[in-house]
Amino acid sequence: MTWQVIVLAVVLIAALLLVSLVVKVRPPARTLPITVTSATWAPYLSEELPGNGPLAQIATEALQGAGYQPEYSFTTWPLAQQAVDDGGALGVIAMVASPERDQRFLYSEPILELRYTLFGRADDDLSHIAERSDLSGLRVARIEGYDYWEELEQSGAEFSTYPTTEDAFAALEDGDVDLVAEDFLAGQAALDGAGYLRDGSEIAEVQPTSALTTSTMDLRMLIRDSAEGRRLRSDFNASLARYRESADYDEHLSELQQGTTAVTIQGEIFDDDDPSQRLGITPQGTPAQVLEWPHEPSDGEARVRVKVLSGPWVGRVVEIRLKDVVITDA
Repeated sequence: MTWQVIVLAVVLIAALLLVSLVVKVRPPARTLPITVTSATWAPYLSEELPGNGPLAQIATEALQGAGYQPEYSFTTWPLAQQAVDDGGALGVIAMVASPERDQRFLYSEPILELRYTLFGRADDDLSHIAERSDLSGLRVARIEGYDYWEELEQSGAEFSTYPTTEDAFAALEDGDVDLVAEDFLAGQAALDGAGYLRDGSEIAEVQPTSALTTSTMDLRMLIRDSAEGRRLRSDFNASLARYRESADYDEHLSELQQGTTAVTIQGEIFDDDDPSQRLGITPQGTPAQVLEWPHEPSDGEARVRVKVLSGPWVGRVVEIRLKDVVITDA
């Protein structure tokens, strides 16, 4: 009987270890409803976009993978943060870290990066701005609820705040400000969007860039500092790390990179550094991202700078004739 007891004990221990392993790898199914607040911020977030936008889709996948079911509430950035402060929401999708927020909130791991930049009037000589040691004497428009990079904050510029990106760009065109500080993709989306009733081609990014004119920052989920919030942060970070390895995550990033300038190309392509050098021909329907349109209205022979997103030239920045470019979004 002794050996039978030993065998039974070994089997039980093995079974318990197996159960423990399964529980660790695949936690019990759970769905906890939570309220997440945000602001309309094309092309990242909007009630008008599928799944509330690529940034919301990434956050939703990570939250669902952690056992949470988010319900989104859209408002302004200041009110979104206030809702977390007041307990009306558990988190904000998504914000950058700041000294003021450090004292009151928790942050998730980075969801994705944004690139802040400065926009100016296209007919101004913007090239000298990057050469400056500061922005003294220049008027810079900020967007309400944004936190910007340190070099801009300490630049000596005269700041004014506007409720929306469209309002800031209108002030720029009217001559009330000299520059607008905004994320590059969000700025382009606003200029190309139906909500901006002016000619967006009159506004351009300051080039070349410098630490004074641009900065890359992490977008994170802002979370209430509480026991519930700490559990959410831990669960969300673990799920997000898994999701970042998936093809779906890369697809959402691709959607953002294309923004409102999603095109397909077919035809001869030329070296961006040496436009006289022909590189080859792209397959029909090759997806690409427009980096620069012709500066003036022109015929189909004018060149467009694009970044190729698929196919044999994927990742390359090339030039292609305007007649060989088809805009794919409405």
